[in-house]
Amino acid sequence: MKASATHLRQRPLVSVLLPAAFLILLLQSVHQFGLPTFSINSAPKNTTRTCVQCEPLAPAFNQALSIARFNEAQFIAAASLHLSAAVQTRTESFDEEFHGDEYERVFAPFRRFHSLLQQNYPLVHSHLERTIVANYSLLYTWKGSNPSAAPLILMAHIDVVPVLPDTVNQWTHEPFGGTIDTEGGFVWGRGAGDNKANLIGIMEAVEQLLKAGWLQPTRTVYLAFGHDEESFGSGGLALAKHFEEKLGLAGKVGLIVDEGSGQINLLGLPIEAVSVSEKGYVDVDIIVETKGGHSSVPPKHTGIGYSALLIEALESQELEAKVSAKNPFIGALRCYAEHAPSPDPFIQWALDNLPASGPLLVEMMEKVLPHSSIIFKTTQAVDVIRGGLKVNALPEKVVTTVNYRISSDSSLQEMEDFYHKALSKVVHQQRLNITIQSFRNPAHGSKSMEWPDAVGKVTISPKLGLEPSPISPFHTSKDPGWSVLEGTIHHIALNESPSNNVIVAPFLMGGNTDTKSYWNLSKSIYRYGPAGGENIHTVDEHVSIADFIKGIKFYHELIRNWSALE
Repeated sequence: MKASATHLRQRPLVSVLLPAAFLILLLQSVHQFGLPTFSINSAPKNTTRTCVQCEPLAPAFNQALSIARFNEAQFIAAASLHLSAAVQTRTESFDEEFHGDEYERVFAPFRRFHSLLQQNYPLVHSHLERTIVANYSLLYTWKGSNPSAAPLILMAHIDVVPVLPDTVNQWTHEPFGGTIDTEGGFVWGRGAGDNKANLIGIMEAVEQLLKAGWLQPTRTVYLAFGHDEESFGSGGLALAKHFEEKLGLAGKVGLIVDEGSGQINLLGLPIEAVSVSEKGYVDVDIIVETKGGHSSVPPKHTGIGYSALLIEALESQELEAKVSAKNPFIGALRCYAEHAPSPDPFIQWALDNLPASGPLLVEMMEKVLPHSSIIFKTTQAVDVIRGGLKVNALPEKVVTTVNYRISSDSSLQEMEDFYHKALSKVVHQQRLNITIQSFRNPAHGSKSMEWPDAVGKVTISPKLGLEPSPISPFHTSKDPGWSVLEGTIHHIALNESPSNNVIVAPFLMGGNTDTKSYWNLSKSIYRYGPAGGENIHTVDEHVSIADFIKGIKFYHELIRNWSALE
């Protein structure tokens, strides 16, 4: 499905990483407190292995290109300073739409960020072609010697979420100070983890490859940095259109890597989680229009009262959890069952008996930690209500906005069907006309119910509809994109420690990244954050310098591995 303008507006100030972070917290809690005891008597065990791991993939040895040079104190200090400078450049992304002089004022720091990159990465800017897209997004093209070979796209975003003024005094270090804590081993500040560690890590990797004399890859490498991923996503969309329409790369990109999940503890098993899919997304406006008048002569329900009844109807209609092999988290659980030294027998039984065992799997995990069912279900959150201007005047229009993160086993059409089912009774009882616009294409198509004695009108208006993303290939698919990515992750893990035998597993992103606009470019789209980050989108955001350096190594070796792919 081609990305459209309806995808531009994203959730207000919500990290694409926070939903993944919640899952990580959940899994660590399950490990700490354990699953409920479960007795397995006669359930057959599935011996088919689906989480077969790739061998570590290391580029051909070249002393000048050895990533051991990134362990040198001088390099670590210089790279940390570059990340600190990036954090100090306030590239905040807001939900408001700005125009004219105000637009230029808000985005002026982004031009300073462009200049900062030029200053700190002179070789990148002398050897790669830079294109400014949508005024503030950046595209770097490193042309390969074989232009017909499938290229690699490395993604990151320039913008960061704002810092609430009321929270500034709660920070350990100034939010945009970019403090380098050499004793603790951290770089502090807004954007240190999300997403400047990845962006600067990519730039450091390319600069160091060029510095070592590795001047041209075999396969073209693109660096794509959107400027408003945290708000509208227009930069990501413009970059995707540039790839499709100007470069003709629809369906031709071999591998795309953007921010995403990373190292987690899955029921006691350390894994490197790679998100192979994202949940869908839709915001729904429930618009209630009724007659106005003086508050001294009120009807039984005002527009706000009718809105309350509609909200109650939605929240009482269960959005059921669905557990199927389609959900990438099931793939992660299979990795646990196949590679954990002593896997929990309940998990093995549940996996062997899907989908029948799905409800019990959800129930057992819910007992360990409330709300864990979000892994398997569409979530619903009533977030905003706007209505009424004066206490002695009946509201004539009330708008309630509800946010949905759509399960990988659901769809926009299922959400539209959900609204028909959930609201039909209350609008009939209250004699409210209702029009439900198409969730897949709000501008075209709607369904209505009307009553001759109607007391008001309800319009269900979905916006920003986004289907759950396609699930990218993993493990047994033999997809070259996954194989090179997984092999590189294993290589970097072993480089950090010879005993670091991590398991690479598929995962599910609860939020959305700029990859939502890239679906037409490749089937191999992965969301993986090698640099990590703590306190994303909140007070005291920071990133480990060791993880930041590990991220540089990862991008350095991924580029070389992709270039060597036959």
